[in-house]
Amino acid sequence: MSEYLTSSQAARLLGVARSTFHNWHISGKLEEYGVHAIQTLGGHYRYRREEIEALRDLLLSRARRSAAASPNGHAFGEAVGHPEEGDYGAKEPASPSESG
Repeated sequence: MSEYLTSSQAARLLGVARSTFHNWHISGKLEEYGVHAIQTLGGHYRYRREEIEALRDLLLSRARRSAAASPNGHAFGEAVGHPEEGDYGAKEPASPSESG
């Protein structure tokens, strides 16, 4: 018989916030990766441990491949990027005379 997890338990196993896991459920991302929720009579969702573990293994292998391919060895290094010197994306607030 399969073991079922709550969304909090599944999120913890995946290493993500419960809200992130919930968003994945709502958006259908979990279904895309073979994780199928079962709704209880009380309206709560449960997830098969085997499916969550398979998703975890897939995510970890992708992160490892990404880190190996990154020149700095960090999985998310390229995605984050670095601002150009002096360009931090923040604008100076308008002075009261400019606003109007």
